[in-house]
Amino acid sequence: IYMGNKMVIHFTRGSTILPKGAEEFSELGPCEKCQGFNGGPGRILIPGKVVKCCLRCFGDKMHLYAYGVSWKEALAIPGTCCPYKSKSLEEAVKTANEKLNTGFDFYTILYNNCEVFATFCRTGKIYSIQPVFDKFGNKVLELPVELEKIAARNNENLEWM
Repeated sequence: IYMGNKMVIHFTRGSTILPKGAEEFSELGPCEKCQGFNGGPGRILIPGKVVKCCLRCFGDKMHLYAYGVSWKEALAIPGTCCPYKSKSLEEAVKTANEKLNTGFDFYTILYNNCEVFATFCRTGKIYSIQPVFDKFGNKVLELPVELEKIAARNNENLEWM
């Protein structure tokens, strides 16, 4: 979630893999602007933590995510959009700041990751289509259940999840 002033709040698993171009990053120590949370661009050292960092340390991957799209569109281009309507940017920033203080549970690559965090901040809903595609692949559209139920983690009534 972009906070302004070249700062973001995001949820990280604490990757130790350096992104493309990191070998050119001359200062691998703590960045004063990030309050010591980083170890280079995209290399955050606190696992499973909501962190605030500068764009330079966040890395070179920025994503513009669309909200309020149709379920068909959300399935056609997963990881780029969400069928839920977005809150205002001010509300999303407020939620991100709250989670910076309270946390966002444990990081898992499929069920509680950076996309889930950002979508939660923007919509107030836990949402990711990734676990559905992981389990069903391209047969998602053939499933005999409502798409909203399979994408929303907060629906505990689905035995196959």
